[in-house]
Amino acid sequence: MDSINQHLSEIRSVITEEINALASLPREAILSNGKRIAVRGDACVYRFEIPENYHFVPSTTVRCTIGTAVRFSFVAIVADVQSQFLFLRFPFNLNEFVSEIECKWNPAESVEQLNKQWSTFSSTEIVNNLFERTFEGNQFPSKKEPIFASTFSSSQQESIKQSLNRKISFIIGERKSGKTGVGALLLLNGIREKKRILYLSSSAESLRNCLKEVAEVNPNAIEDSIAVMSGGLFSGSAVSIDYFPKTPPITDETHIGLTKLLSIIAAESEYAEVQILHDKLTEKQRLIEKANEELKYIKDELNRLQNASMIERLRTGKKAVEELQSKIRNKQTLLERLQHDESILNKNHWKKRELLPVPLKDKKIFERFASTQFPQEDIKKIEEIILSKQCFITTFHNIITMPKFVYSSFDIVCIDDAHSLSLPEFFLFASLAKERCFILANVTEQPPQSISQFDAARKWLHKNYFTYYQNEDVDQYRFMVNLLPLSVVSELHPDNSTPTIFTASLTAALENSDIQQGKKGRIFLINTEDQHAVSPQYVGKKKILPFNEVSAKRVVDCIKHALLSGTITLTDILIVTPPSGQPLFLREHLKAHQFGEVEIASLGSIRLCSKRAVIFDLTVAGIDFTLRSLDDKKVGLVQIADMFNTLFSTVTDDLYIVADVAHFKNKYKGRFVSALLEKIVPIRENEAAIVSAVRRFDDLPHGLRQKVIFSSEREKKQSEYTLALEQSKQSTLDSSKNAPVNSIAATDKKLKAEIRLAALRVLAHRDMINLITQYLGALPLYKTTVETQKYSSILPEHDCQNENDFKIVMDMWNLLIYETSDVRKIEHPLFQKARVDSKLPIDLQQIHSFYHSDLEMVVEEGKHRLAQSIQKIFNDCIGKKPVTPVDWMNAYIVFLNRMEKYLDNIINQIRA
Repeated sequence: MDSINQHLSEIRSVITEEINALASLPREAILSNGKRIAVRGDACVYRFEIPENYHFVPSTTVRCTIGTAVRFSFVAIVADVQSQFLFLRFPFNLNEFVSEIECKWNPAESVEQLNKQWSTFSSTEIVNNLFERTFEGNQFPSKKEPIFASTFSSSQQESIKQSLNRKISFIIGERKSGKTGVGALLLLNGIREKKRILYLSSSAESLRNCLKEVAEVNPNAIEDSIAVMSGGLFSGSAVSIDYFPKTPPITDETHIGLTKLLSIIAAESEYAEVQILHDKLTEKQRLIEKANEELKYIKDELNRLQNASMIERLRTGKKAVEELQSKIRNKQTLLERLQHDESILNKNHWKKRELLPVPLKDKKIFERFASTQFPQEDIKKIEEIILSKQCFITTFHNIITMPKFVYSSFDIVCIDDAHSLSLPEFFLFASLAKERCFILANVTEQPPQSISQFDAARKWLHKNYFTYYQNEDVDQYRFMVNLLPLSVVSELHPDNSTPTIFTASLTAALENSDIQQGKKGRIFLINTEDQHAVSPQYVGKKKILPFNEVSAKRVVDCIKHALLSGTITLTDILIVTPPSGQPLFLREHLKAHQFGEVEIASLGSIRLCSKRAVIFDLTVAGIDFTLRSLDDKKVGLVQIADMFNTLFSTVTDDLYIVADVAHFKNKYKGRFVSALLEKIVPIRENEAAIVSAVRRFDDLPHGLRQKVIFSSEREKKQSEYTLALEQSKQSTLDSSKNAPVNSIAATDKKLKAEIRLAALRVLAHRDMINLITQYLGALPLYKTTVETQKYSSILPEHDCQNENDFKIVMDMWNLLIYETSDVRKIEHPLFQKARVDSKLPIDLQQIHSFYHSDLEMVVEEGKHRLAQSIQKIFNDCIGKKPVTPVDWMNAYIVFLNRMEKYLDNIINQIRA
C-alpha cells in the first residue's frame, strides 16, 4: 500500500507539472476563415485552421467574440481536433463562413479537470491490482450465457467468453482485428445482466463505430438503454453525428434578433463606409451653406455699392465693383463644384444605405441582442439522463469534465483505445469500475505524449499501462502479450485477413526478413537524392525547424496522383512529416493548389484514424544531424517501431514516401528508418506512374480538374465522372497531336492557367503570413473580412482581358494586400520585421485611386498626374499601355508575380 500511495503522490505532482507546462502555450488568438461543416437546429460546427503550437482538446470551452464596433461574445466548445483543423461548436448559426473571431481558452483546462478528479481519488481493488501488476483472484463468473454477433471470429467469441468471467480483462488486438465489436458486445452482455456500464473511447468516431456494432445486434438497446455524449454534448441521435446537444431552443424573437445582429456585424465595413460618406456629405453641406452665406454677403456688398451715392462711388472706384463681381463668379464656381460633389456623395450615400442588411434607423434595436445569453446544459438534467439509462457512452475528454455523481455509479467500465491513455487517465478511469474493467488496446501503437518533458512526465505521461506493466527495457523491447498472465488477457486474431504490404514491410525491417508478394496495398517511394535538396531553418533561431522545398513539391505531386486514383478525395489523404517546420511550410503549397483540406500530422502525434492514402514526407535532407523522432539510437527502437506501426496502420490503400535515400544511407546508417527504406526499395511501385498522373492532372480542363479536387467519394463513383476523365484523357492525346503549339487558343489557355495559379499562390502567401505571425504569438498581419473571403474565392477564377476587368481585379487586390494589412502599423509587434522596401502597395493604391477617383472628386490636375503614374506602371510591366486581351492578361500576370514576391519577402523576414 505504501508503494501505491507513493505512486499516487507522484501522479498528482506530475499533473501539476503538466499544468505549469501548458501555461506557457498560447491562450488567445484571432481565428479566421471558419467553414460551417454541420448544422442541427440552432447549433453549428465550424472548422478553423490553426498553427501547430495551439493546444486544444475536445470539450475545452472557448470564449469567442465577433465584431469590433459591436462586440458579441459567447461560449463555444471544442468538438474535435484533427491535426491542423479545429472544430468548434457554436450555439447558433453564423452563416456558411466565419471571417474572423477572437478566441480565448485555457490550454490546461482538461488537465486541470483531471487534477481536480485526482484530488479526491480513492483507490479500489481493481486499481490496486493494476498498480501492483498482480491479478490473483481475478475470476468473476458470469450469470448468463454470452451473446455474440453472427459475424464474429472465433477469437472474438473466445475473448467475450473469457472477459465476462473476469474482474480485469485485457483484450489485445491490432487495428481491424475487431476490438470495437468486442467492446460493443461486452456492453450488450452487461445490459443483459442489468449492470450499469460506462463505455469510454478516444474519439467521436470510435463511439460511432461502437454504436454501429450495437445497432447490428440489438438496435433497440440504443434507444432504451444507452445515453451518448461526445464533445461535451448530448447526441440528438445515437448513431448520427454526436456534436449536438438537446439544449432548450432560443426564442423566435431572439433568433430573429441574432440573425439581424450577425448581419450587422458581418457588414461592419459597409456601415463604416456609410458613416464616412455621411460625414463627408455633412461637411460638404456645411461648406455649401458657408459658401452661400459668403456669396450672399458679397452680393449684398455689391448691391450696396451700386446703390451708393455718386460721391461714394467716385471714392471707392470702379475697381472695387469689379473685384466684388469677380468674387461672386469665383464663389458661384466653387458653389457649383461643391453642389456637384454633394450630389455625387448623396447618390453614393443613398446607394450604400440601400445595400445595408439592416436600416440605420433599426440598427440600435438589434444591437441590444449582443447581450444574449444562451441556455446552458442543466446539470440535473444531465444527471437524470445518465442515471435513467443502463449504459453511458462517452469519450475520454468528456468523462474528465463530468460532475462527481457520474464517478460512483458504474458496475462495469469498458475502456477502448486504452493504449492512447497516459497512466493518470488510465488509473482514474479504471477506478470507476465497481465490479469489472474491460481494457481494449493495440499495444503496438504509439504511446501518449505530453507538453512537459521532465523525467517525471516521461515516467507517468509518456507511458501507457502496457509499458508501465513491462517496467524495464521499454526502449529496446516491445511489450508482448504473453507478458500478461493468461487469466487476464485475450488476444484477437482476425480470420481471413490478408496482411497489408505496409505492415509486412515494417515486420521485415524489424526481423530482417524478406517481404512476401501478394500483400494488399501499394508503396510509392519518391527518391529526391538526384535533386540535392537542402532544408533551411524555418521560424526563428531558438528552435530548429527545417523545411524542404523539393519534398513539398513532390508531396503535391503525390496528392495529384492520389486524387486520380479511383474515388480518393482530399479528406481521404493524410500527410505525415517528422516534427519540424515542414507541416507549416506544406500548408502554403497545398493552398496554392487548392488542396487545403488535406490533413497534415507530425510523426509521433498521428490521431487514431484510417486514411486511404498517406504521404510520408521525410524532410531531413541537407540537415547535418539526425532527428530525434527518427533515430532509434536516441529514443529507442520500440518508440520508433511503434510510431511507424501507427503510421503504417493508418493507411489502407496507397503509401507514398518522399525521401532522399542517399541522405539516409549516409546520416542514418545503422538506424531502423534506413533499414526500412532498404526493404521498401525492391517492392515499390513504378515512380513513372506519378509523373504521368501529374502531367495528366495538369492537362485537365479547369472545370474537370475542380471536380477531381472537390468531388465527394459518392460523386466520383458515378459513371459520368469516370466517363469525363476518360474522354479528357483521349482529347488531351488528340490535341497534343493535332493542335499547333503557338495557336491563339493555346496562348489564351496558357495565360488563363498562369493567372489562376499565380492568384492562388498570392492568396496562399497571404494566408501563410497570418499563420506564421500567429505561430510567433502575434496577431495576424492581414485582416479577414466577409469581403476578403468573397474576393479570395473569386480571384482565381477571374480573367483579366480588358481595362474593366483590370479595374475590378485590382480593386479586389487593393483590399486584400493594402487596405486590410497591418504591415504599416508601427504598433504591430512584427512591424519592423514585416517592413519591405517595395513600390507595390503604392502602385495598388494609385491604381485604385485612378479608377475610383469620382468618389473622391479628384481635381483634373491630380487625375492627370495619376494617369501619368498609371502609364509608367504599365510601361514597367509590358512596355506600353495594354490594348489587346493578351496585353491585359500579361500585365495582370506581372502584377500577380510582383505581389507574390512582395509577400514572399515578408514571409522570409518574419520567419528569420
